[in-house]
Amino acid sequence: MNTKLEYIYRAITICLLGVLLLNQISSYFKSKEYSSLIESLANQNTLLYENLETVKIKETSLEEAIVKLSDENTKVLALLSNQKPNEVKYITRTETTLAPTVPVEKATGVPEHYSYVLNSNIPIAEFDYTNGESIFTTHSLKYKQTVILTKDEANALLQVSSSADNIWHDLPTDVVVLHTESNEKYPRFSPNLNLGLGSMISPDLETFIPYPAIGINTLYLHKNIAVLSPSIGLAKHPNAGINVVSYNIGGPLPGVSDIWISAGPQINTELQVGAGINLFTNL
Repeated sequence: MNTKLEYIYRAITICLLGVLLLNQISSYFKSKEYSSLIESLANQNTLLYENLETVKIKETSLEEAIVKLSDENTKVLALLSNQKPNEVKYITRTETTLAPTVPVEKATGVPEHYSYVLNSNIPIAEFDYTNGESIFTTHSLKYKQTVILTKDEANALLQVSSSADNIWHDLPTDVVVLHTESNEKYPRFSPNLNLGLGSMISPDLETFIPYPAIGINTLYLHKNIAVLSPSIGLAKHPNAGINVVSYNIGGPLPGVSDIWISAGPQINTELQVGAGINLFTNL
């Protein structure tokens, strides 16, 4: 019976190892695929959009972002009316100036036709004089903004189209992107269930057999550091323990986001005490 249980636990362990490995392989190839896609489109985007703006994302608190981006015309705090402050991650602001191509036009007589044009050759109004009749036409403007956010940078594009020709023009802009996620306070209590592999090392260092394990990260000192996290090991002799420190080794690594390694004392159903080492991923 004990031999059968050992085979079962080893089979479960191998399956979990396979799931973790396949998950990381999939993440790696997705990252490579996206990188190749971006590289192949980089030159094309540069040619298509002369005014594509790339800016560094600045880290700040929500309070500082509200003060920095607010003025007599824009009250950023009022924009949070239906948002929870602790859930705000990014605040962006885009400014541009639509200046006329010719600010002042002088004429000795009444022209038969005149177009009012903004920079980038965007028509906004027209004047026609035919058979003693004056016709004034005003065109509507449609704006479209696209922002792509990465970990450290943002690409922003502001476009405008006039109903006179329905041609989209990209505009020069002044863009500010503020990341306010650092507004989260630590230490922070946020329970997260983990699944992975564990191993209990006996004091004589003779026992080191991996087994399926379940853990809960509860108290965070940093987004990548948790302390005093309980865990249960589904070994031949099930055990329970406290992971004194858990560290997300996937946090600072490219292509990996959520692999936690932890350590702490454990005790099993045979009342044997040892040091536990676990490798987890969040569910």
